[in-house]
Amino acid sequence: MKAILLGTILAATATVTPAQAQDHGITLTPKVGYAASTDGESGRNKRDNVAYGAGLSTKITENTALELEYLRSGDARKYDTTSLNAYYNLPYGVLGSNNYVMAGAGHVHDNSSSVGTQIAGQFGVGHRFAATSPMPIKTEIRSVHYLDNDSNMNQRSHEMQALIGAEFKF
Repeated sequence: MKAILLGTILAATATVTPAQAQDHGITLTPKVGYAASTDGESGRNKRDNVAYGAGLSTKITENTALELEYLRSGDARKYDTTSLNAYYNLPYGVLGSNNYVMAGAGHVHDNSSSVGTQIAGQFGVGHRFAATSPMPIKTEIRSVHYLDNDSNMNQRSHEMQALIGAEFKF
C-alpha cells in the first residue's frame, strides 16, 4: 500500500513541468499534535496521545496541492499511518485568508495488537500563519475514520486530530 501511495504522488509530481516546479516546488512539513479517540466504547483501548510525523507535498495548481504524509502515535499502541492528502486553499473572504480544506485516504498499521492493518479516510480544515514567510506555520483539525479491511468496510474507530507544523519549501 505504501508503494502505491508513493507511486501516486510521484506520478502527480511528474505531471508538473520544470517551469512549474520552480513556481510550485516541494514542501516538507514536520508535524506534531494530539489524537483523541471518540469511540466511546467501554473497554476499548483508546489511542489518545501525541501524534507526530511529516508530509511531503507539491502544488498542483495555485489553490491545490497533494501531500504524502506519515504519522505515528506516541502512545503504547504505536500505530503508523501513511496517507495521500489533497489540499484546497479557500478563496479570500471565506473565513478570512490562508484557510484551507483537506481530505485524504491511507493505510494504517497497528504495531501492538491483533487489529493489524486498516484503511483510513480523513478530512479537515486548517489555517496557514504567515503564508508569505520563508517558513509558514500551519494548523489543522481533522476527523479520521478507521475502516475494517473486510468487504463491508465498516467503520472500526474514529478520532479527532489537532496538528501543527512548519513548512520548509525547496
